[in-house]
Amino acid sequence: MTPLDFPRVDFTGSEHINLLLTSASFWHQVQGEKILYFQTDSAICSNSSYKLTDFLQYDFTGVPWHRGGSYNGGFSLRSRKKLLHLLESNRARYRLHETNEDVWLSRNLPHVNARIASTHVANKFSVESIYHPRPFAVHKPYFKVLSPVNMKLLCNGCPEVITISFYC
Repeated sequence: MTPLDFPRVDFTGSEHINLLLTSASFWHQVQGEKILYFQTDSAICSNSSYKLTDFLQYDFTGVPWHRGGSYNGGFSLRSRKKLLHLLESNRARYRLHETNEDVWLSRNLPHVNARIASTHVANKFSVESIYHPRPFAVHKPYFKVLSPVNMKLLCNGCPEVITISFYC
């Protein structure tokens, strides 16, 4: 791990996370091109037939939402180069309080020709509210949207769910 020279961030609220993840200064300090970003309510599934390498062709993928149109970035794969291109361009400016950074990225990364995974591909990548039997990972599986049957199947297909959710 490489310590970053960045002001201390309070990770208890989404406002600070949004500011950090939309900061070009932050991304200039991050090493590597493909960044797997995950929050503590995420887990990689040991029973999945998918590997991280299956998704490296995309500049951004995250957890598809049942509402559609954008991805939850709490478990996401991001291209540092495309993020910096967007953040340093005049194509779009992130405005705190308008939306979260993940929704903003989903809407604006196409402006810099980023390859965004389709919902079909993203559902293989991670599950939150749209069921897939053996995803690569899970991020806060949403028991209020997933049916009890699908939640049980998800818990069987990804035993790591029990480490982040008490609905198994």
